[in-house]
Amino acid sequence: MKLHKECKKRLLEELTEYLPEITVSNNKYVNYKSTYNLDDIDRILPVKGEVIKEYQNMIDETPFYTFLIEEMQRPLKNYEYKLDEKDKKYFELLPEPNLETLSNKLIDDFEKLPRDYKLFIKIPDCFHTLLKYYDKEIIFNDNLRIIELTDDFIINTKLDTTSKVITEGIFKFRFADLQEDHNYLEKDKLYLEITTKGYNCDYYFTETLSDSINTIKYLYGLGLARSLFRYNSNYSSNKSDGIKTFSKIDGNWIYDSYHNLPDDLKECIYDIEFVNNPIGPNENINKDFLTYNVQLIGKLLSGLPKTQKILEASKWFFEGMSGNNELLSFIQNTVVLEILLGDKSKSDIIGIGELLRNRCAYLISENDEERQNILKDFNEIYEIRSQIVHRGKSKLNNNERRLLTRLRYFCSRVLFKEINYLKV
Repeated sequence: MKLHKECKKRLLEELTEYLPEITVSNNKYVNYKSTYNLDDIDRILPVKGEVIKEYQNMIDETPFYTFLIEEMQRPLKNYEYKLDEKDKKYFELLPEPNLETLSNKLIDDFEKLPRDYKLFIKIPDCFHTLLKYYDKEIIFNDNLRIIELTDDFIINTKLDTTSKVITEGIFKFRFADLQEDHNYLEKDKLYLEITTKGYNCDYYFTETLSDSINTIKYLYGLGLARSLFRYNSNYSSNKSDGIKTFSKIDGNWIYDSYHNLPDDLKECIYDIEFVNNPIGPNENINKDFLTYNVQLIGKLLSGLPKTQKILEASKWFFEGMSGNNELLSFIQNTVVLEILLGDKSKSDIIGIGELLRNRCAYLISENDEERQNILKDFNEIYEIRSQIVHRGKSKLNNNERRLLTRLRYFCSRVLFKEINYLKV
């Protein structure tokens, strides 16, 4: 992405003036207070247009400032932390490159974005059952698949699981071998692999990483709605070991960074199970069902504008299925229906509750008796929602928990129907 010549000139002037003020704390971390005069440097970037939109969608609302701090922080990762060390000027610790060279390099590297990444998230072994229908991997689309980490996969992907990049300066890097018994990824385990472009920070969730987190939630929400997966809270001590990010360097994928998953995902990712034989004992029918739904989910995740409402609803559905907070789950599931069935122009006339009630009942019921039951239960469900939101209701009783289960069923059925109607 190219910046205007005048924009680059002003960035260079600002950097050469204020970079010398930046200090390092404890011999290891850029002192954010010392970057005060640079924290509004993004005012120099275009105010509107595709360029600034792409940078913000990749990083955050202040893309150049975030990029600047992260790139200056990278060489310090390998420095020893010293508790009592006084703050030092950045250029005292890293005298090379000089100020003007560093400033120009930062601007040039910013223009070269996006970078290529692969993210790996370990998933439960129970998904091995799904692999019996496939050859070591389940491909949803070009950017998302479930893989078994075999030697063949490592070789074919050019994935280096035993080295990491050591940044020695803004220009240079070297590869460091790890101990012989250490691997960033575990052999023969299953991983969700996300391939993406953007910008990744060590100590911060950029939009690139946040989008990948959302992709995981979309996938699980859609899988739950399509009966590929089920949620089974098993109170296991197993928890995901986070996101391992690899960056592409000279055609190879080299370990870049680690991030914890958000708490709501970390706590429940091992509670999502693959549904064995979802259609019945017939292997061929099951394979056809799985193949169809894997391809369907892949299309829904391919970035088509018309799928966005389905994806957002599936994320809320997943969050409402997986959390331990019943009150929050109740609200999250009502949001699913509001996303899929809401219509402001009509809800302003008849009320959102009445609108959702009727649309839900007529969409998913198979006969008049079922429709009447849905209409009845929905009245009670929306009354509970109002008590939580407007009166601070503190807990659910047994009947209200039954209605929460019923609400989740409504959400899964509406999602299922809406996906079928979309015809991607």
